This record gives sequence, C-alpha cells and structure tokens, in this order.
Amino acid sequence: MKAHLLWPPAALPKTLQALVWSHEFATAAEMEPYLQEVLRPLRPLVLYGRAAGLEPKCHKQEAVY
Repeated sequence: MKAHLLWPPAALPKTLQALVWSHEFATAAEMEPYLQEVLRPLRPLVLYGRAAGLEPKCHKQEAVY
C-alpha cells in the first residue's frame, strides 16, 4: 500500500490548525505574527495559561510558565 502525504502545503486543507500552549508573558501582538510565519501553512490556535510570576501569584504546578 502506498502512503499518501499531504505535501506540498497547497494540498493541505484550509482548516488545519496547530495548537500552541503559551503563557501570559507572551502577548498576542508578539506571538501571533511569529507563529503564523513559522507554522505556515497551518493556522495557529493559541491558548494562554497562567504565569506563576504574575500577580496574583499561583503555584508553579498550576502554571504554564
């Protein structure tokens, strides 16, 4: 059986996304243009989690960064 690869990128479905988990220190204005370039042709879906160093403080085990 021959494997079918989704390459070149033009063959990829337009709804294909990459899930990115980030932290509060990274702003959307910084992250999203960078991720769109690096992950092209995938569309990044960015989830932001807590950073332990920001106020109000939280436990490191419960934080992303």
